[in-house]
Amino acid sequence: MDTRQEIIRSLQSQLLRGVKPAACEPVAHGLFSSIPGLAALCPLSHGSGGLLVEWLSSGRGSGCEMLALLVAREALKGGGKLVVCDGAGDFFAGSLVGWGMTLERLILLRPQNRKDLFWACEQALRCRGVSVLLCEFDGLTSNEFRRLQLSAEEGGTVGLLLRPLATEREPSWAAVRFKVEGQTSPAGTAPSRAMRDGQPEKNAVQGRRVHLKILRSRGGRSEGALLLEIDHAAGVVRLVSELAHSKTVARSAGD
Repeated sequence: MDTRQEIIRSLQSQLLRGVKPAACEPVAHGLFSSIPGLAALCPLSHGSGGLLVEWLSSGRGSGCEMLALLVAREALKGGGKLVVCDGAGDFFAGSLVGWGMTLERLILLRPQNRKDLFWACEQALRCRGVSVLLCEFDGLTSNEFRRLQLSAEEGGTVGLLLRPLATEREPSWAAVRFKVEGQTSPAGTAPSRAMRDGQPEKNAVQGRRVHLKILRSRGGRSEGALLLEIDHAAGVVRLVSELAHSKTVARSAGD
């Protein structure tokens, strides 16, 4: 879209065709229920107040985007839309289908510059018809981060921000900060799926393993980590183990 007016018209049109703002109800269960072991560490629910969740990683290939989409799926159970602000222009909408979401709930925006990207995120977070925003940001000033947080609170929206590892020491207004790092599979081979009678054989999946480390959590643990296995084909995440301390994560990653 070339102008802000076109973005506004598109958002208004899609929201009118979908769920009315009044139909977006709070989600009582844990926002992180779809990620095994995480709800116990971060017992947050999608209530009437919005919040930001920050995912730090080396990029989408780390698995952080799929974990964020699982959180989006939980938030969408209360109604509303998922807005993806895709500044890079490489978001694959078809991935939502395999993870239990429908394209009818998606509004995909592709702003042409960074200024419009930030503006679109603010507007989406403020909109009562939007339940979840997903966006990738490199640099954010403290003032910009604060504006996003206030917009999320105003709209009661969950903002999922994908950010690079290099921003770990920067100020954050997110209610929860995660650090996602990939791990080579034990056999050092690519993920594979054994089949029997046309169906995945039980316990035969060797998916991508990632360390999910909690850097900050409002109302939960401020430290802790999980070792997860992501099976993209089946659309599920499995808990390999809960790592009690961040030093354990660092030691395992370095082995």
